[in-house]
Amino acid sequence: MHKLNLLPKEILISQKKKKLGVFCIIAGSLLLILFIIFFTKVDNSIKLYENKIYVANKDISEMRSKLNYYFGQKTLRDFEKRQNFYNAAARDKTNYSAILSDIVNLLPNDINVSSISVNKSNIIKINGFTPGHKHVALLIDDLKTLDGVQEVTLGFTRLISTSDEEGSIGVYDFEISILLVKDRWQ
Repeated sequence: MHKLNLLPKEILISQKKKKLGVFCIIAGSLLLILFIIFFTKVDNSIKLYENKIYVANKDISEMRSKLNYYFGQKTLRDFEKRQNFYNAAARDKTNYSAILSDIVNLLPNDINVSSISVNKSNIIKINGFTPGHKHVALLIDDLKTLDGVQEVTLGFTRLISTSDEEGSIGVYDFEISILLVKDRWQ
């Protein structure tokens, strides 16, 4: 048989409203509790990560200060070692560029230099052309006054040409050898 619902329609509607109201209150309360728990967890995790970031930043700052001090000291020691090495190496040495610069500054206008060379036995050779022997002799005297020069010798001179349109002017080829002081080699 069929079960008949003998309750009036108004009572059924009021019971549904009561059930729905209770369900909404329970669901709302449950949602509120879940939101409170969620936001509490998020807030605690934010504080935890902020604390970890603070500790990590503090450690990094300490490491940087130690590394800056270490590398600063290391750089200073390295610079001092290099400076001491350079000073020791340059103390009793002759720098070829300085000697060659002095030689070029001593050359008179009447001498044309074709080459300047340095060989392994620490001899600088100057080859060139000049209109007369006098200029070569003056250059040799000037070269003897340079610091670090032990001996200056004339390798050779030879007459290349003797004719010119206006008269006879000689052009001489020459070679001068400069021996540097032995303990000043570099």
